[in-house]
Amino acid sequence: MPPARPVTTEEPQRFEFAPTSAVATSRSHNRFVVCPACQADVPSYLFHRAGVRFVRCAACSAVYVNPAREHPLNDLAIERGRPVTNPRDRELMTADFESLLQHLEADHARVAGAPLTRTLLLGRYLPEFAEVPSASRLGLRVADEVEAHVAVQNSRQEIEARARTQGRDLSRVRS
Repeated sequence: MPPARPVTTEEPQRFEFAPTSAVATSRSHNRFVVCPACQADVPSYLFHRAGVRFVRCAACSAVYVNPAREHPLNDLAIERGRPVTNPRDRELMTADFESLLQHLEADHARVAGAPLTRTLLLGRYLPEFAEVPSASRLGLRVADEVEAHVAVQNSRQEIEARARTQGRDLSRVRS
């Protein structure tokens, strides 16, 4: 960090400090958003990391960044990164995806006490993801953009119905 320097030569002196890169990054995020999963506006602070504030939605428990970047980055957009043309890279990514599905399956069984039977793949993916061993067992379905929107809307309706049965107030939910 650069040393503090006096701003004026008159008494009393004021000092100005150059912000660190994490502080500068954090200050650039000024677009507050609703939950991307259920559209509720009930964020609960979790932690900061690398100048980013993570929150958990009090309505559906999704974790997201808030405030968000003005121009969000999509780390999941595989085709926007370097092309995955190397067969070994594709094989490794597919193996990682299979491992992720196995972890999701185990976590779901532990939390819900029931086997995972439906899985919806949203966003960007390699075609090989739909062919991993867990795909058929978990009912993996790949959704296009329209199907993804419908899935989010259906999920929101399920969350609202569950909240009503639990007597929770979702009056801050945006349509």
